[in-house]
Amino acid sequence: MLKETGTNIRINDSLTIDAAIIDKSLIWYGNVYYLGYNTNENNTIRIDDLTLAENILEELYT
Repeated sequence: MLKETGTNIRINDSLTIDAAIIDKSLIWYGNVYYLGYNTNENNTIRIDDLTLAENILEELYT
């Protein structure tokens, strides 16, 4: 459904990073299931850092 809206989705099973990167600069990082069920034990942090987002995207696409 997200791909139909033009959202780029990339899953790399070899990495153990749980992150959502929005507009190539805003990072939501943590163990929150962004599209599913969460518990009180899940957490996430918001990081607004263009350079860090670019580094994460580079790792995802290599």
